[in-house]
Amino acid sequence: MNNRTEWLKERQQGIGGSEVAAVLGLSKWSTPFDVWLEKTSPIENAPPNLAMQLGTFLESFVVEKYREETGNQVRTDLEAISIAEKPWARCNLDGLITLPSGDHGVLECKTASDSRAWGEAGSGDVPPEYFCQVQWNMLVSDLHFADIPVLFFDQGKHVEIYFVEANPHFQEWMLETVRIFWTHVQSGSPPSPTSGGEAERLWPTHKKGVEKMADEEICLQIEQLKALKAEAKQTAEAIKQIESVVKVVFEDCESIVDGDRTLATWKATTTKRLDTTKLREQHKNLCEEFTKTTTSRRLIIK
Repeated sequence: MNNRTEWLKERQQGIGGSEVAAVLGLSKWSTPFDVWLEKTSPIENAPPNLAMQLGTFLESFVVEKYREETGNQVRTDLEAISIAEKPWARCNLDGLITLPSGDHGVLECKTASDSRAWGEAGSGDVPPEYFCQVQWNMLVSDLHFADIPVLFFDQGKHVEIYFVEANPHFQEWMLETVRIFWTHVQSGSPPSPTSGGEAERLWPTHKKGVEKMADEEICLQIEQLKALKAEAKQTAEAIKQIESVVKVVFEDCESIVDGDRTLATWKATTTKRLDTTKLREQHKNLCEEFTKTTTSRRLIIK
């Protein structure tokens, strides 16, 4: 078993700092269902992508820049840790800070291409995903502050340091939310889906003849959906009518202009499409060999 496989296996034993925002529903990249799938599915040892490799490569550089800037001691040869009575609460620290006073804190290194998502350097104004991550890491490691040195690639490459203090009330809420989530992992029962796409993955087929009674909320949602679909249909028809008028005005011209300003163009384009009808007529067996059957659910509003 290689090191990456061991690392992936270890990650399945609990929730780490990089996953906790998703479990809490506060991540823009993934959802509780995504994390549940990762924890309950067989390990797929896919190689890390380029962004992951770059982050790992630059981590030691960011640590050194932090040491130079602050003079603080940093230990990086750390193993995964967890809360003794809650082994599913885990974290891997980028570094353990030691201040001249002897106090310890969490070091969490980041690289970022857009500094607009971050507040003023030295503050605790950091993206929600990273706020959750350091709060979780502080909770698991029983530390009370975290420094986040960030290597920014926009507006000139530079490193800025952010400071976040432990928030006990937020951490208490995190711990209880993650505890409930972990019961879903242990039971193999997924958390409630947060999107239609997740619902489709959970329930790809229907049970024939099974009905569900509507409550007031879903009745309102369906009526709103019907109204929006009717409005969209009217809008599409209006667009089609206006496009027709504009095309008639074009005649065989390439563009319509207003002085020096081009308002619209209408150019001929050449495309090639597979004639599937003819292909099926002349190569029926070949088509059958390469035909893939899929099942999906179609939502129809009555």
